[in-house]
Amino acid sequence: MQPWVDLLDYARWAPSPHNTQPWKIKPLSGSEAELYYDPRRLLTVEDAEFRFLFVTVGIFHEYLKIAARARGLDLELQFVTHEITGDADEPPGRCGCCSGSAIARSLPGASGSRLPTS
Repeated sequence: MQPWVDLLDYARWAPSPHNTQPWKIKPLSGSEAELYYDPRRLLTVEDAEFRFLFVTVGIFHEYLKIAARARGLDLELQFVTHEITGDADEPPGRCGCCSGSAIARSLPGASGSRLPTS
């Protein structure tokens, strides 16, 4: 599960509307995890059609991918269709499954920063 801890340490900085950070991740193994949203953190008034949710999950996924690439991993997200009701009493909804694998080629000079590597 260690790769997910490292990736989440970076991805937790992903921006989200009103800083709601509605995502949750459940590692299933060192190479697979499920991505959930927390219905208690949804903007049910401001975002009645849940567009912010889909955007913020996409941004969070991109942060995970950036962190994975810096560690020589490739990350893929498969979205799972789930009806979003916005009911805060419903359990967290599964919105995707992340799976990672080692990249076949090395990434020379890869780092977690966007600054040039020396």
